[in-house]
Amino acid sequence: MDQETVIELVGYAAGALLMLSFLPQVVQTIRTSAAEDVSLWMLVITFGSTVLYEIYAAMLGLVPVLVMNGVFGLLVALEIALKLRFEREAREADVRDRPTG
Repeated sequence: MDQETVIELVGYAAGALLMLSFLPQVVQTIRTSAAEDVSLWMLVITFGSTVLYEIYAAMLGLVPVLVMNGVFGLLVALEIALKLRFEREAREADVRDRPTG
């Protein structure tokens, strides 16, 4: 195996580990239909970082970073969407469940 192939494999492995580190949070959010313990600011900053890394990788032609970071960005975007959806649903349920008087 040549050095370039090894370098690419390391890039893909790092990206896979990054995705795997975030996947349990997404699964937990889907299972519980709740994400109040997840910081929206952390998610937004992480997504912003992902976008900047995509630009960086595109400028340098770093395909493993583009691919794996792109998939990670999709996971972060999914977590943001789930958080916003479940928080909206929780607010609507609170309003419905309030006693009228």
